[in-house]
Amino acid sequence: MSKLSDLINAEDSFLVKLRCENIFDESKYLEIKNQIAIEIPVWKTQGFVLNCDVAALIGLIDQLAGRSRFFNEGTAIRVENACIEIEEIIDCLES
Repeated sequence: MSKLSDLINAEDSFLVKLRCENIFDESKYLEIKNQIAIEIPVWKTQGFVLNCDVAALIGLIDQLAGRSRFFNEGTAIRVENACIEIEEIIDCLES
């Protein structure tokens, strides 16, 4: 496991709060975005992304895109925006 994977999937992680408690934890989300920003130059230099990071990012995007009928309107909008943000951040790997 990597730090990014742990931030996304650990027992007290962002996704656990989002899916189990319907809470969009801004501080945990910011940690994830910051960790991705740290990892991107490493991934570009290495020429690859660790399997556990790929799986964590796919899971994150999948869960954000899947939304939940239990989210209030504010959370639903924040989740949709977060999904777009993460996809845009990952898109910079192509450049």
